[in-house]
Amino acid sequence: MTRQHITLTVTLGLAALACSACTARIEAETLDELLDEGVKQGLPGVILLVDRPGTDNDFLGARGSADIDAGLALTPDARFRVASNTKSFVGLALAQLEIEGVLQLDDPVAKWLGPEVLGNIENAQDVSVRQLLNHTSGIFEYLDNESFWGVVDADPQHAWTLDEALTYAHDQPAAFVPGNGWGYSNTNYLLAGKVIEAATGQTWAEIVEARVLGPLGLDDCFVEGHGTPTGPIVHGYSFERGDAQDMFAVNTGYGLPDGGLVATAGDLSTYVRAIATRAAPLTDAFTLATSGLVSTGEGDSYGLGISRWPDIQGFEAWGHGGNLDGYSSEMFYFPGPDITVVLLVNGSDGDVEAVFEAVQERAIELALE
Repeated sequence: MTRQHITLTVTLGLAALACSACTARIEAETLDELLDEGVKQGLPGVILLVDRPGTDNDFLGARGSADIDAGLALTPDARFRVASNTKSFVGLALAQLEIEGVLQLDDPVAKWLGPEVLGNIENAQDVSVRQLLNHTSGIFEYLDNESFWGVVDADPQHAWTLDEALTYAHDQPAAFVPGNGWGYSNTNYLLAGKVIEAATGQTWAEIVEARVLGPLGLDDCFVEGHGTPTGPIVHGYSFERGDAQDMFAVNTGYGLPDGGLVATAGDLSTYVRAIATRAAPLTDAFTLATSGLVSTGEGDSYGLGISRWPDIQGFEAWGHGGNLDGYSSEMFYFPGPDITVVLLVNGSDGDVEAVFEAVQERAIELALE
């Protein structure tokens, strides 16, 4: 079983600048050719969206399979598990709760969660909500606990709860003193979900749906396992062992606040443009989420679940990424040319990773021409 799960690709935008380390390189001259070449080089399925408002030069296309065994073709409106892209939606929901006066981002987490939740997690009693969201808490990454993966291996359909997932951060060392570094940890967003629930009396999924998905009209988005799905989810495939392994029914934490969102390419395009441009109706929340950025130490910076890269192929970009077993995704917004690029692939691990990066690099090149 792969140990990838819901990993942020914070540096993946930078990888698009320097894919010389990749084993794959794609020289397609059009976006259509790019999709064909991606599938030819091993992607099970790929969706690409390029949005250029005010022009007739938008692009939305899909190639490959949504379900290999069933022989279903992938369509441009297919719903994907978008993994860590979820974090941006959770961060925005908490920003909206501050605006409504429900909580403050600089509240100590201990104001909302008691020792029964925090007591066994190093640093958790000393961090703020904001430090969870911008990954400056130093809190241990629960997915680095091999015991979590032991459960996945033994019971692939195990139904994870938020509280249970948090136990895999218990009695583990923090990476640094809160506020004295930057370190990506999915545990941060598990705790953020708990804060939402403590502050509102509703589930974190209900708050994201009411405060983010509804106002932005993201009707095809839903949190897996919560409420009513808006449609079927594409099957995802891991290539860690060479051949395609269908991960659709292998539960590596689906539906949790560190990566439980299901969305279409169109949803992610609408969202990333809205947050980066601080659009109505969530202007104030978007402003909070994209202000006060902290350096990741890799040349980019991070807000409340949103990354800013100063230079991707010569342009500033905002966005996020997600990668888990069987699914890889990226959403970018380039303010200068006012272009969004969204890439969804229902594959991960092995040679697929290099192909994904190569397709992403060439997609951005073509989009920005």
